[in-house]
Amino acid sequence: MPSLQTEIEAYAFRQLVAHFQARTDVQNIDVMNLTGFCRNCLSKWYFKGAHVHGLAINYDDACEVVYGEPYGDWKKKYAAPASPAQMEQFTANQHLHAKHDKLPESPAPLPMPLQPTASAHVSHVSHVAHVTAMESTPAPAAPT
Repeated sequence: MPSLQTEIEAYAFRQLVAHFQARTDVQNIDVMNLTGFCRNCLSKWYFKGAHVHGLAINYDDACEVVYGEPYGDWKKKYAAPASPAQMEQFTANQHLHAKHDKLPESPAPLPMPLQPTASAHVSHVSHVAHVTAMESTPAPAAPT
């Protein structure tokens, strides 16, 4: 049985995911520029955590947990191109961005996408390339 601390941490994670899902007006580039991480970072951490604990999920499935729908669908509905000023700030603050361990290879997609539990209710270079190409990439590639 998970410890109380693990349960509290899981609750905080679910609330963060629910908040991100509700705030579709907030762009990833803005979150990156303010905090040094974004929905994509959270997806990578979820993906890595699943593998660390023996669940071989696909990166697209991890993104769907965080975005609440397939990433490509979310991007079509809510993503806006980054402005030159946003990209300038992004580049200037790269040293403050979340660092990602090398992630495992993505297995074949799961037959049913993972979803946050009902209680939610509601290598750095690859990340830079992903944010820069957000508008031209149909879906996130398996991270490296």
